[in-house]
Amino acid sequence: MRVRIQGLGSPLDVDRANTDDAWVSQWRRCLGAHSGAPGSRLTIPAFVDDGLLQSLVTGAAIQAAAGRLLMLHAAGVARSSGAVLGLVAPSGTGKTTAAISLGLSGWGYVTDETLGISPELSVVPYPKPLAIVQTGSSRKLSVGPDELGLPEAPGHLVLDRIVLLDRSTVHDTPHLTEVALIDGLLQLIEASSSITALPDPLATLGRVVQRCAGLFRLSYRDIEVAEPLLTNLLSDQCRERYRSAEAWCAVAGSDELSRSSGSPGDVIRTPHRSAIATTDEVLVLVADRPVRLSGIGATAWLAAERWIAPHLMKSVIVDVHGDHPQAAQLTRDAIESLLGVGVLSIAPASACQ
Repeated sequence: MRVRIQGLGSPLDVDRANTDDAWVSQWRRCLGAHSGAPGSRLTIPAFVDDGLLQSLVTGAAIQAAAGRLLMLHAAGVARSSGAVLGLVAPSGTGKTTAAISLGLSGWGYVTDETLGISPELSVVPYPKPLAIVQTGSSRKLSVGPDELGLPEAPGHLVLDRIVLLDRSTVHDTPHLTEVALIDGLLQLIEASSSITALPDPLATLGRVVQRCAGLFRLSYRDIEVAEPLLTNLLSDQCRERYRSAEAWCAVAGSDELSRSSGSPGDVIRTPHRSAIATTDEVLVLVADRPVRLSGIGATAWLAAERWIAPHLMKSVIVDVHGDHPQAAQLTRDAIESLLGVGVLSIAPASACQ
């Protein structure tokens, strides 16, 4: 049986060697019409169960959307206005439970696993079957949102808030706290798929967080008890109260001219995939690895936009942080550390003019 599924905005043609078509009803909200446009082809052997089918379809959808969408490992629920709440958490720590509970409280079901977000904050729904852990077993059961009675989400969806879930038995009273930008971005990077396929990934993440008025952590035990907090978080009054005031800017890489020459011992930023700077920290993405820099390290890296000698870098550090009897040694230590993590490069004598 061949079924076309719309996975994160991409058509996927799923051939499953299984005469039982009950699984199709689980995917009803993701089904798409067969048009002239070809879709990615997935052939599913008969021995693949519904839980593994979910993983295979989701993996194919993520691959097809790479570079087009910011994809977070998150559940998504929506108000009737189309405002979406993204609930970010690792596998097995509360996303599906939250999606079900909030859905039964009237929120529209967007997804329980992968939240796809466009640069304009439009959300691409992926209302796949939910993976529910069976009582007394680690095996997950695939259940369609219709079977659970979850409301459908509105047609037009826009990301409004992002919340990091922190479920624990010690949180008797649920509470929301704002998360510092760099702390939050590191968690979102860890919870993302194919982020390095996006143009300027860190700036993309920064803009999303900024337009959502910051990032929040929900510490809770029971999501039902926390639901009023989440409802209020999306209110206009709460939006006025919580506004991310943490300034940041994107940091461009060194151009070819600035890298063309350097004296022995000079240093310069290693080419990076993306970088942003806040008031006192820098986050650099080297290949697919985020590197966090603070204090003298951040100042030294920012000073190395072009080739710079260590004694000139020391002057920059002193200007920013004040003089210190060990300023020269502290500068050398900072340079060695930055070279060690691969965010600075040093000019060898053989390559210098």
